[in-house]
Amino acid sequence: MKRSSVLKEENITSASASQGLAQSRLGHLLLLALMACLAYANTFHGPFVFDDESSIVNNPVVKDLDKFLSGAGYAYNPRRFFGYLSFALNYAFGGLDTTGYHAVNLVVHILNGWAVYFLAFITLRTPFFAKRRIAPFFALWFPFLSALLFLVHPVQTQAVTYIVQRLASLATLFYLSALICYGRARLLWEDRPGLRVGTVAFSVTAILFAVLAMRTKEIAVTLPLVALAYEVSFFGTLSRKKIMSLAAVMLPLLAVVPIGMLGSGKPLGEILSDVSEMTRQSQVITRGDYLLTQFRVIVTYLRLLVLPVRQNLDYDYPVRHSLLAPDVFLSLLLLCALIAGAVWLYVLPIRREVSAADSSALPWSRPAAFGILWFFITLSVESSVIPISDVIFEHRLYLPSVGAFFTIASLLPLLLPKASSRWCVAGTAVVSVALTVATLQRNVVWGDAVSLWSDAVAKSPGKFRPHNNLGNAFNAQGKYDEALEQYQAAIKARPDFAELHNNIGTAFLKKGMLGQAEAAYREALRLDPAYIDATLNLGFVFEQKGDVEGASVLYRKVLESNHDHAAAHNNLGVTLVKRGALEQGAAEFQASIGCNPDYFDAYINLGETYLKLGREAEANQQFRAVLNRNPGNARAHYNLGVLADLGENADEAIRCYQRALDLRPDYAEAAGNLGIDYGMKGMLDQAIDSFTLAVRINRYDADYHYNLAEAYAMKGWMDKAREEKGIAQKLEAGGVRLVAKAGFPAGKSSPSRAVTR
Repeated sequence: MKRSSVLKEENITSASASQGLAQSRLGHLLLLALMACLAYANTFHGPFVFDDESSIVNNPVVKDLDKFLSGAGYAYNPRRFFGYLSFALNYAFGGLDTTGYHAVNLVVHILNGWAVYFLAFITLRTPFFAKRRIAPFFALWFPFLSALLFLVHPVQTQAVTYIVQRLASLATLFYLSALICYGRARLLWEDRPGLRVGTVAFSVTAILFAVLAMRTKEIAVTLPLVALAYEVSFFGTLSRKKIMSLAAVMLPLLAVVPIGMLGSGKPLGEILSDVSEMTRQSQVITRGDYLLTQFRVIVTYLRLLVLPVRQNLDYDYPVRHSLLAPDVFLSLLLLCALIAGAVWLYVLPIRREVSAADSSALPWSRPAAFGILWFFITLSVESSVIPISDVIFEHRLYLPSVGAFFTIASLLPLLLPKASSRWCVAGTAVVSVALTVATLQRNVVWGDAVSLWSDAVAKSPGKFRPHNNLGNAFNAQGKYDEALEQYQAAIKARPDFAELHNNIGTAFLKKGMLGQAEAAYREALRLDPAYIDATLNLGFVFEQKGDVEGASVLYRKVLESNHDHAAAHNNLGVTLVKRGALEQGAAEFQASIGCNPDYFDAYINLGETYLKLGREAEANQQFRAVLNRNPGNARAHYNLGVLADLGENADEAIRCYQRALDLRPDYAEAAGNLGIDYGMKGMLDQAIDSFTLAVRINRYDADYHYNLAEAYAMKGWMDKAREEKGIAQKLEAGGVRLVAKAGFPAGKSSPSRAVTR
């Protein structure tokens, strides 16, 4: 017997009415996309943060698409292959410009919202709803409200705005797509039982999406359980005859995910032990303590869904050790009550005899119950007995929130069966606008690393990681005193953390305090003798102190254990150039580029070495290669200015130096050379302004004072000229004057070394 269509029960049978319904769905989808775009309109220029650095910015695997597709990508992380493939494609088309990454994340989020919409729509056509009367308005509104809440709720910001968490959102897209295809296959089966073309096609597609989900993130392991819950909830109980007849549809889906786990290159036990090892890097959490802590964490997740305030990238969440702790025990009671409520809602339409007047409301208790089950099942991977190093992260709510929003959307017709459609629309509009504004405000926090980690420090003041990462953000902005303040706060919580001492050394180094920097790097190496970054940075300190040979020894030591380390090759190249071994230095810079095609300092150092060798055309190629991939690189523009000077093209040199200054206003060398070219053209006022800027940036460089004195003299301002010349003589300049014209010596920026955080 064919199932009855829910649309027919609502007497929507005319062609015009069906067309209107289709137009309503199209309008819903367009409106959903528009609301998502509004909520995330301010995210496109957000920086790479936190794990983005290791997973994308400093990950050579995603920077060579050919190698990635040739096997390197799968070998890197087979369980998350398709997630990292998306990063590799992003990089192939846009390099490290975050705009493209954010655009893809938003598109995935919108597609997920549409998938929620279609899953809800298909659910309303299942046998459970087909034999029950539901109000036409709620039949349209349930899919729309579920998807709208999913798209604009601020709890999703970490999964959407945090670039690397595309792993969660993309896995969710494949997960939902698998369920949609499974639902379509089952509807076709209900119409015409048997392995017909449509049924087989949707079943195979569901399996393919399940494979994609499993190879994107491990959260997909719950897919068979959710599919089984969906089957029981909306297609009826599983009799023995029905199980046998549907085996061809269900068994492949139920098998593909566990098989995917076992085929990931590691046995399941080793995968779980990897998680435990991650935990022990920061703290030892037993499985029992982790479970007790998760009772409280899940309640926090529920609070965020209902009241999304005090969101935090890095929660300072205490580990619980006793079930009798009041917050743990009360949390467990609440979770048990929710599960009991789900059971009650599940059986409500079956056991309760109701009048015709309210029978249209009771069917909604079933999707409400299914939503609660979905929430707990999908959250179980990361909130059960498998310890993970961080007990709470908001992006873990992305997939479970689908069930939560199903439940919330179901409660509207369940609790207010006679509510006016006009009031429902108005109420939804108010809530969606409020959530959209909250999402925009949360995304402002994600706008730059300082604001993000300042927010985390304010909410987790006793945790070392927010202080450490805020210090790194200040370090990147040149605010070294502020960085040191944050590092000192972090070290109180983690005095034995080698990376923190390395970061302190970097801040001291950038302040020119070499003694303190060396002490910090040595402490980092005492705590972790194999710490590569601290070894490189200590070598740089040796260079600054004039011990080029000692620096070379350290760089070679790194390369002995890690031959593909781009920074070590680059730094070794710098020391070779300083010792006059230009060809050997160039070879090391080339090796550095081979290790990391985005190591722009190596390109520039190679170009500057070619300049020393008189190979100007090859130098030009290196500088332009940088600008092709990173147009905002000030040093590349500066060096093109040097090339223009060598070619006696002062106008082009001025343009290049000015562009370098626009990109980096504290670029003293660019200001100094700009002054030289203005002086050569007789534009003395502009020359004086440029030299004055150079002196203001670096008042200890005698060359700039000499050049300013010369410009004053040519202008006829002899008193000022004598004053500047006197300052220069006191400083006893020893700078290298690579380009000198009309009495104006020009400095040139020194090769770049890696100073790592």
